[in-house]
Amino acid sequence: IPRRSAVLTFDDGLKDHYRVVFPILKKLGLPAAFFPISRSVREEILTIAHKNHFLFHSFPIPELRKIIHQEIPRHLRDIEKSEGYAIAARTRYRFDNQDTAALKYFVNHCLPDNVRKLVIARVFKKAFPNENEIAREFYLSEPEIQEMSGAGFEFGSHSHNHFVLAHASPRLQERELRLSKNYVERLIKKPVATLSYPFGHIGEFNETTISIAKKLGFRAGLANIHKINKGRVDPFSIARIDAVLV
Repeated sequence: IPRRSAVLTFDDGLKDHYRVVFPILKKLGLPAAFFPISRSVREEILTIAHKNHFLFHSFPIPELRKIIHQEIPRHLRDIEKSEGYAIAARTRYRFDNQDTAALKYFVNHCLPDNVRKLVIARVFKKAFPNENEIAREFYLSEPEIQEMSGAGFEFGSHSHNHFVLAHASPRLQERELRLSKNYVERLIKKPVATLSYPFGHIGEFNETTISIAKKLGFRAGLANIHKINKGRVDPFSIARIDAVLV
């Protein structure tokens, strides 16, 4: 690999990747890799993470906090009062104001997975009953992926359902990666060799994830570690710089 090289990668398989990014890359002659969430494309449904994004952009934070608190057991509401909570929230969401960071941290990192999924799904359904229509406009379609792949752009796996792999059993992790890999390969009729871990921070994928990825034939894994790759790099822990930080 030449020195000072860079690779452009785009996660989630968003419609803007086709409408905005794809034409620009073609015009400039730049290669790139895209990592769609297979179930969202196939079934036209939003991930819990993206439902969460819609809610945070659609409601004032005090109103959304009130709505979410009404949906959860009383004992979970006190988590926000715990020692060190505010600092942890600001550290994780440093580009948000204090109230937004606090609620994001509470929903994404403090609620048990099963509670978070249930609450976000329930609140989203009340606010946006037309999920399939939203998903069709939010994610790439199968023909768009095929067109982009045919133009020479690489496609990889970003899992099937987009949840934290390290929180799942080995069996469920393998199912997630296998379903995604097989779906994308059938769609583009090319081998899929690269995986972008959902969320991808340290601790959100693990040695089990990497072992399963190797077993399934992946040759590299991209993480959400904000640094430049220098020297010899573990191909299953490749760091990336978020465009927000550039």
